Amino acid sequence: MQIIYKNVKAGVPVEMDRFKKISKELRDNGAQVIILGCTELSLVKRDYDIGSGYIDALEVLAKVSVCECGGKLKKEYISLI
Repeated sequence: MQIIYKNVKAGVPVEMDRFKKISKELRDNGAQVIILGCTELSLVKRDYDIGSGYIDALEVLAKVSVCECGGKLKKEYISLI
């Protein structure tokens, strides 16, 4: 929550050390994929190289919306992990 409220929403650079620490803790506890379930975390993925193994809820919503409207996805959006 600190990354969301005290960094992204506050317009302050994201504490990537904190983000990486949280990601490592989740993975150490068995997470195979981490869901970026808040739209502010989509900005972290957009602005920083966080690597693979994350699912961005906003990208999933956009993908489903395009598909439901009969649109075609760009190749890079077919797999979101």
